[in-house]
Amino acid sequence: RAWWLGDLIGALLVAPALLVWASAPRLRPPPYRILEGLALGVLLLTATIVVFGRPVTADASTFQHPYLTFPALIWAALRFEQRGAASATFVVGLFAVWATVTAHGPFVRPDLHESLLALQTFTGVTAATFLVLGATIAERRLAIHDVQLSAAEQRRLLIERDVAHKRLITVLDQSPVGIGIAEAPSGRFVFVNDEAARLLGRRP
Repeated sequence: RAWWLGDLIGALLVAPALLVWASAPRLRPPPYRILEGLALGVLLLTATIVVFGRPVTADASTFQHPYLTFPALIWAALRFEQRGAASATFVVGLFAVWATVTAHGPFVRPDLHESLLALQTFTGVTAATFLVLGATIAERRLAIHDVQLSAAEQRRLLIERDVAHKRLITVLDQSPVGIGIAEAPSGRFVFVNDEAARLLGRRP
């Protein structure tokens, strides 16, 4: 059980990090995003060191609860989507494994199998939760982007239609031939040019 769970957790932590860094577009982020990423990295490292950096003692510290890493993981998923979530969970999982192996952190138990089970449960739940959160945020932003593009395209088409309509009216209005546009079946005129108005003796 410990062996297969270890393989599963390893795939859950390592594969997403490799995939998002290999497939994501390599665009240079704006300076504020770089600064935000550095601040997130400092917070994440500080939280993992505080939680997993202390050796096991008889009185467990309040700061050794693993959920203290969650604010940084939430930040990573919300602001950096899949890439941030996969990278942050990988770093936390790496620190958690190292700490448990060296008898540090909250997952150390008298029995090795209990330690491994506690570690694997934490890393599995953390990875699954924040990878799904990151993917959901990415899909939401993509959907918003698609809606914005669609709205922009509709606005462009409306502007083009209005311009074409104005051109048509200008051409019809300046025509030397009498032209009128009437609604069916009422026969009510909705447009007549100057020549048609002269012939009819009235405007619509």
